Formats: sequence, structure tokens, C-alpha cells
Amino acid sequence: MTSTIPQNSDLLKHLSDLIQAHRPLFKQQRVFERVKALIFGEILALGRHTLTQVLMALGLVNEDWSSWYRLFSKARFPEAPASAMVFYECLKSIRPDQVLVLGGDGMQTPRTSRKIEGTGFLRNFRTPPFKIGIHLA
Repeated sequence: MTSTIPQNSDLLKHLSDLIQAHRPLFKQQRVFERVKALIFGEILALGRHTLTQVLMALGLVNEDWSSWYRLFSKARFPEAPASAMVFYECLKSIRPDQVLVLGGDGMQTPRTSRKIEGTGFLRNFRTPPFKIGIHLA
């Protein structure tokens, strides 16, 4: 049985190829270079994977972070096309008869109205464990 998982020596090459496939999505080279750095920072970050923690993992503690935050606030990062491309690249690595297993992470967002689609009563994460309450989420 052959495995489609790359060996350690090929892992960096496959990651580099995957990142390079996304180059056409970015108008400017410097924006693409920032995204590449953030990808490696995401891998190196040991704590929470917030933008601040990723920048700290890259050693950019004493640098001005405003340009890094503008990457997401000014819509320079094309999220939908990048997600579609990652999904497409994942599909290329499996055979048509194989099962693609996906996992998701859920979170609760408190709501004030039941008119929002998907809203319902859930356990309130802000109440203590000894007095469990419910809320709209």
C-alpha cells in the first residue's frame, strides 16, 4: 500500500509548492511575501493562533504591526479564492474512490434574537459549572 502523505524530506517542498500555487491570487509581491511569512508563523506558534501570537513567533516583537493587520482589514487577502484553492489542492491528492474526512470547530456566539438563522438555546459558557444556564447562541 502506498501512502499519499509526503515524507519528511518532501514536506517542505510540498508546502512550498502549495504556497506558490496561491501566488496569482495576490496583486502585489510584498503582500504575498507577508502571507508566506504568516503561514510559517502559524506553524511555529505554540500558543493561541492569533495574529499577534503568529507575529511573535516570527520574532517581530519590536516591529510596527499595522501593515500586518492591514493585510486583513483592507481586504488584501482574498479569503474565498484562497480557501477554494486549498480545497482544490487537497482534492488533487486523493483518488476519486477515497473518502475525504473533514473536521470542523464550533463556537458559540451569543444572540439577542431568534430571527437569525441557526439561532437556538444552548448551554451558556459564561455561567459556572455548578449552576448551568442557557442562552441564545
